[in-house]
Amino acid sequence: MKKITKNTLKAYMNSFDSSVYPISYKDKQFELEVKNQLTLSEISAIVEEVVSACFVDNVFHPEYVDVVFFSVIVNRLTNIDAFTSDNETIDLEAMTQLLYGTDIYDVLYRNNNIAFIRKYCYEAIEWKKQTILKHSKLDDLIDQFSELAKTFQDEEFQEAMKQLIESQK
Repeated sequence: MKKITKNTLKAYMNSFDSSVYPISYKDKQFELEVKNQLTLSEISAIVEEVVSACFVDNVFHPEYVDVVFFSVIVNRLTNIDAFTSDNETIDLEAMTQLLYGTDIYDVLYRNNNIAFIRKYCYEAIEWKKQTILKHSKLDDLIDQFSELAKTFQDEEFQEAMKQLIESQK
C-alpha cells in the first residue's frame, strides 16, 4: 500500500478552503463565501463566544441562541461585514433582520462544519446551564453553613455554652 504524503493531503485539503454560494435578496444577487477550513482554536473561540453571549449574569437567554450563533458565524466565517453598533459590538437587532429576512442561514446550515459547530454550541450551553444549576444549589448550601458557623463564633454564644457545660458538671 502506497502512503499518501502530507503535501498531497494538504493540497487536497486546501482545495476546500472555502465554498461560494449564490444568494439573492429582493432583486440583488451576491456570492456568499464561507470558510471551510477551521482550526480547533477557531472552533473553540466560536463556541465560547456563542455560549458567553447567551448568558447574562449567569441567566440563560434562549432567545439569543439563534441570532448569536448566526452573528458569530457570519462575522467569523463569511465575507459579510458584521453589523456592529457604535461600540463595535455585534448589532443583534440588525443581525436578527438578516437572519429571518434572508436565506443566508439556510445556506450556512448546509455546511457540515457549521452544523457541527452548532451542535458543539448546544452541548456547551447545556453543560453551562447544568453547571450553573449545580453551582447555585451548592452555593446556597455553603451560605447556610456559613451563617450557621457565624452563630457558633459569637462571643455570647461561646459564653453561654461554657456556662451550660459548667452547670452540667
